[in-house]
Amino acid sequence: MSIREKLAAAASTTPTVKRGFVLDEPNTLRFKNIDQFYVALKDQEDSWAPVPADGVGRIDIDGRIVGGDLKLSRAAFSDLCQFTGIPHKFINQLACIDPQQALDVVETMVGSVFQAGSNKTLMVDTRYNRVEGIVGAETYSPLSNRQAVDYLLSAVPGLSLASGWLCGPSMRAAALTKERPLEVQKGDIVHVGVSIENAIHGDRSAKIRDYVERLVCTNGMTAMKDGNFEAIIHRGDVDFLVAQAIVRAATTAEDIVLRAGIAVDKFMFANDIRAMRTFLRDSPGGSQAIETAAVKGAQEEAEKEGRSPEELTVWNWVNAVTEQAHGAPSLKRRMDIEGLGHSVLFRFTEPATV
Repeated sequence: MSIREKLAAAASTTPTVKRGFVLDEPNTLRFKNIDQFYVALKDQEDSWAPVPADGVGRIDIDGRIVGGDLKLSRAAFSDLCQFTGIPHKFINQLACIDPQQALDVVETMVGSVFQAGSNKTLMVDTRYNRVEGIVGAETYSPLSNRQAVDYLLSAVPGLSLASGWLCGPSMRAAALTKERPLEVQKGDIVHVGVSIENAIHGDRSAKIRDYVERLVCTNGMTAMKDGNFEAIIHRGDVDFLVAQAIVRAATTAEDIVLRAGIAVDKFMFANDIRAMRTFLRDSPGGSQAIETAAVKGAQEEAEKEGRSPEELTVWNWVNAVTEQAHGAPSLKRRMDIEGLGHSVLFRFTEPATV
């Protein structure tokens, strides 16, 4: 029976699925104390080591490299799958059905990726002997998370760190210009700035986005629209490209504030609200749960502003969406929701043309 036939047979006869590969996936840490964030970034940078991939053979069901001390994380295992063109989900399903056959397939994958002359490097966090990524030795340009934060603060004078997150090899930091707070409406102050994401193992591009945060509740709004967002692959002169993108982002973030001012005064009628609710369900980052929570949040904010629950502005909706980011279960989900708030703002406002 072929691999695909086994998967089909199991899908029709097995009501529950076993765990498959058991791979480490680090928890997300949020730092409100910026000094502690810097200490964690420095510790991470000092603990990072590129290890030649020579000698990698079999990999066990828990991601451990047989015959050694290193263990693949979920991210590194995904890299292995990407190099071979075999979807991670597929090989994990196979491991649920026939673990031994899955391990045999992985051994073939390892032989393909780490064959002589392939020049791959294992990106290892030596604190845990954990392989966080697999990169091409000749194409990967390293950029540590500490370096990325230093570029964020040095590229634009006046920026100061507002928050930081670490999730294993991945990092996100937001910096704001505190000296230029802007009032969207009376009592509602926002600060513009830049958000940067980086992965020390190069698994993801460095991402630089416009960022705006409300002073009243520290809700963030992260750009997702072309022109307000740049992704830089870890190749070539990454340092220069990142610094350049940060400067651009700091100047375009004020476009968000311009639209926020429009959103404050733009009331939504029944057809607009129906379109908004559909948008929140169907757009990237959206869901039925987000829509339901946003309806409640927008109505509550309108009531606090002295209006009926039916008198909703676009700004009420934006704030109700970004509020959901506070309780997001992961860093990725948080950024998805912040990005949805940005999409709502740009979808339902349009600056006046002269």
